[in-house]
Parts: sequence; structure tokens; C-alpha cells
Amino acid sequence: MTRKTVAVVTTSRADYGLLKGTMRAIAKDRSLRLKVVACGSHLDRARGFTIKEILKDGLSVAARVPSTPDGDDRLAVARAVGRATSGFVAAYARLKPDLVVVLGDRWELLAACSAAVAAGIPIAHLHGGESSEGVIDEQVRHAVTKLAHLHLPAAQAYRRRILQMGEDPRRVVLTGAPG
Repeated sequence: MTRKTVAVVTTSRADYGLLKGTMRAIAKDRSLRLKVVACGSHLDRARGFTIKEILKDGLSVAARVPSTPDGDDRLAVARAVGRATSGFVAAYARLKPDLVVVLGDRWELLAACSAAVAAGIPIAHLHGGESSEGVIDEQVRHAVTKLAHLHLPAAQAYRRRILQMGEDPRRVVLTGAPG
């Protein structure tokens, strides 16, 4: 049996806490191979260098994609998305994932998902269909929903929102919140 490689993208302590159980389940499954891809605040010393938490939990990090903006404005974030997209392309070329798993609405996911779509790698999106306060968060979450192939919302209301966006009902599976 050929093991399928699942790349799980984590951007921060917040999504890692929710993804940790999923990562452990993937790692234990003999038919799957886990590849953790860390970016965002995990690699930022000014924001805690939280990659240490992943390693302390006994999970290895297969790829590190730098994505820290070089300033505090939206153009700095846009430049960081461009650099991170190139980083994800390189990571996916090396890891050869069969599936990329993402959670939420962080802007780094634009890079992770754009690279996956361009490389022909399916995406599973957890926590899609939700509503966020931040303008960019809302846009990113819905963009990721449209880029994803499998939708794993946390509640029925979010499932309905994904279906209203025109997604195939067979690809929208109500799972509840991980973690």
C-alpha cells in the first residue's frame, strides 16, 4: 500500500492548538505520512518563535516557510504573501504532498493555497464558512474556501454558508471543531 502524504500548514500557536490532535491522528495512521509545514509567527522570534512548541510535542517540522512582513502596512503583507508563495512552492516540490490541510483565515493561507492550487494539490479547509471581524480575515477565509477541494466546517451554520458559496455538497463535511 502506498502511503499518502498529508502536508498540514500551521501559521501560529492559535491554529496549532486546534490542529495538534489532527496532526497526531495523521501521524499514527499507517496509510498516511504527516508533513508539518510551519510559517507565520512560528518562525518569528519577536512573536515567540512558537515552532519550539511543535518540536516539544514530538512532531517534526518538514518545512519552514518564512512569511514575516517587512513592515506594518498592507503592502508589506502583500510582499510577504509573494515571498511565502514561492516558499510554499519549494516546500511542496520537495515534500510531494497528496493533500494540503489548512485551518482558518490567516493571510499566510493565501500563499499556501495559491501554491497548492497551481501545483495541482488538493486542499482540505477546516473552519471555513465562519465570519470574522477583520476585513482581511473575512476575505482570506472565503478565498481559501473557494480554493479548497474539501470543506470541514465546525458547525451547521458554517456548512450552510459554504453551500451558499456554491460548493459541492458532497465535498462539505460537517466535522465540528478539531482540538
